[in-house]
Amino acid sequence: MRSAFFASTLLAFLVPQTFAVIYITEPTASTVCSAGVPCNVRWNDDGQAPVLATIGACSVGLYVGSQQQQTFLQDISDNTLVANQSFVQWTPNASVGPNNSNYFVRFASLSYKDPNNPQYPYMSFSAKFTLNGMTGTFNSTVLSQISAAPSSTSASVSSTSAAATTTLSKATTSKATGSSTSTASSSAASSTQTSRC
Repeated sequence: MRSAFFASTLLAFLVPQTFAVIYITEPTASTVCSAGVPCNVRWNDDGQAPVLATIGACSVGLYVGSQQQQTFLQDISDNTLVANQSFVQWTPNASVGPNNSNYFVRFASLSYKDPNNPQYPYMSFSAKFTLNGMTGTFNSTVLSQISAAPSSTSASVSSTSAAATTTLSKATTSKATGSSTSTASSSAASSTQTSRC
């Protein structure tokens, strides 16, 4: 039974779905950003329905974790109209975690719902990228989420069809600690330019 679950989970990572994603072109797996220095998030429409105008305004945040569980670390933008913009600049807060290559950006629509799971918002994820110059630490919950994440950088996600738990973290100068959780979901897509979180 466990191997069947593993096989279906692996298949979800590899099989593309047929609906639109916010195609995140930056950060990529080779991106290295530094705490206190402006970093870019760039995206465009992948040309599939729904168009970015349908996805509407999104919250954009810095996260770590896995496909099933993500921990929020820092707000990048709380209301970005993805059809009207294609770029956001933000400055990484050094205290939200350590130097690590498991950070990713998550977009979550404020109004559009996941077509496969309409109880959840539409989501899209960047490739995992590196943050340097960091002074914080991850607690054991966050480290567990990171260790559960696949390490492949060739498959991408715009989302997942299974429910995902999001842990909201309160960062201090030395530690990110979970303070509350919420459930979210979205749909999977494949690309060679971004990686599954």
